[in-house]
Amino acid sequence: MTAENPPNDDERTRTDVSADNQYPEDVLVGPDWVDARLDRFASDEPDLRLLEVDVNTAFYERGHAPGAVGVDWRTDLRSSDAHDILNAEEMTSFLGSRGVTEETTVVVYGDNSNWFAAHLYWQLTYYGHRDVRIMDGGREYWTDYDYPTTTEPVDPPAVEYGGTLDPPANPRVRAFREDVREELDAATEFIDVRLPEEFRGDTTKPPGIREGAMRGGHI
Repeated sequence: MTAENPPNDDERTRTDVSADNQYPEDVLVGPDWVDARLDRFASDEPDLRLLEVDVNTAFYERGHAPGAVGVDWRTDLRSSDAHDILNAEEMTSFLGSRGVTEETTVVVYGDNSNWFAAHLYWQLTYYGHRDVRIMDGGREYWTDYDYPTTTEPVDPPAVEYGGTLDPPANPRVRAFREDVREELDAATEFIDVRLPEEFRGDTTKPPGIREGAMRGGHI
């Protein structure tokens, strides 16, 4: 195959795509990186932990990467007393229950272009977990290119998370309503990554998500 006739998406192999993934792996890791460490992810030792968090929470039971721990965004990533992210105490408990210590390298992935996996990545970054990464391509890439899967659930031994999450180590990655209001007249650009239908105000939420307090439209 010549450079003038590159493979289309249907023809590309796992090797073709992996060859394109030449980037630092401190934030984004390729599926081959994960595949080479599956034995360590499946181990009870807490040095590496793989977490799958899907919009469609039924996907995990249908098959997941060996060693991946299932995370349900509806119950695991939302505060029990508010329509909000986990507070510091809840995050500490969540991480310990998933076999994660303050020294664990956490890799997250999921369906829908890593949508809720990125949300978990953001929460962990906000609280200052030392090493968290996203698997490039998410669940779709992993299954489309025939990486190994299993239906066996993974339940690592609970550990104590000894890191200090209160106050959050990186508060600048989160903007509250008043922060936004203060910047409305400043030279600050707001980037809306919701669906076009949400941006226009045609709907208040993505498909399959229960409506919260936010109304339609945009800033």
